[in-house]
Amino acid sequence: MPNVPCNPIARYYLRAIELSRAGINSPDLGGILEDTAQYTLEHVIPLNPSDTWNLSEEILLGYTKKLGNMTLLDPTKNLALGNKTFIEKCAIYKESPLLITQEITPYPEWGPKEIDVRQEAFAKEALKIWTI
Repeated sequence: MPNVPCNPIARYYLRAIELSRAGINSPDLGGILEDTAQYTLEHVIPLNPSDTWNLSEEILLGYTKKLGNMTLLDPTKNLALGNKTFIEKCAIYKESPLLITQEITPYPEWGPKEIDVRQEAFAKEALKIWTI
């Protein structure tokens, strides 16, 4: 899956994957999640990370906007996270009712390898959801 440039599209994909993992029939009909009061798009590696993330410009350009680096999160919690460290973010992710957000927490760190693994899992799930 390529970088996803549009928040509503990314939110739609993530919502459908969440519904699929929760066992909901026809997860592709889950809508685009226009209601940003319930869940907003969270970038695990922030779009504007602090120096504590210690990532090269090349990695930032290549990975921050990949779907594998994104999840859905309560907007209040998302705003509070900002560009905090991965460990700080995981404490909040554990509290989420969403499977796609909780599944990030077992990783000891977050970078290109973890994003690629998650992206690959999303791609496989997408084939199940959107293949007739």
